[in-house]
Amino acid sequence: MPAAAAAGCSATIVLCNPLGLHARPAAVLARMVAGFDAEVRINGVNAASVLELMKLGAAGGREVTVTATGPEAARAVEAVAAAILAGFGEA
Repeated sequence: MPAAAAAGCSATIVLCNPLGLHARPAAVLARMVAGFDAEVRINGVNAASVLELMKLGAAGGREVTVTATGPEAARAVEAVAAAILAGFGEA
């Protein structure tokens, strides 16, 4: 594994959709990250778990930090950031 992938990467993004990480966006993110060869976490919780994402109670306007490690860490963080910045189609 390349050193950059082992070290991981991260991004901090503001949730721009009004309802934040409610059930539908949490499910979208969980499905999305499951497709990458990376371990992805949002504010420290497993981003592949809808329940863990919903437990964050992350409302619109709140900052979240996305971190990932593994061979596709950078691609995973980019994809999650893009989904968040697009407001999950709700903004």
